[in-house]
Amino acid sequence: MSNPIQIETGKVVAAADRISELNHQIDNEFERLEKAIQRLNGRWNSRASDVVIGKFYSVKNNFKDSRYKVMQDYSNFLKQQVSDGYNATETANTNLADAFK
Repeated sequence: MSNPIQIETGKVVAAADRISELNHQIDNEFERLEKAIQRLNGRWNSRASDVVIGKFYSVKNNFKDSRYKVMQDYSNFLKQQVSDGYNATETANTNLADAFK
């Protein structure tokens, strides 16, 4: 017989919260870095600075918002579907089993 799958919903919620927390930290670091780049832009005038600043904004514009949304969506999925959904299903199954006793 196979081993039963056990879900510790508290750990799932804790992981989802940690993902969300780290996601906010990364977002804040992008903001901090952008402010530093803007300050640097006023002092560093060269072709190299144009390349560096351009690369930063390329990464920011292409990945920052979509990365943030994907991670938030994943965190929400873990909380709503895995944790809440599992608890609701487990409760319904327990109630059905109790009805046959």
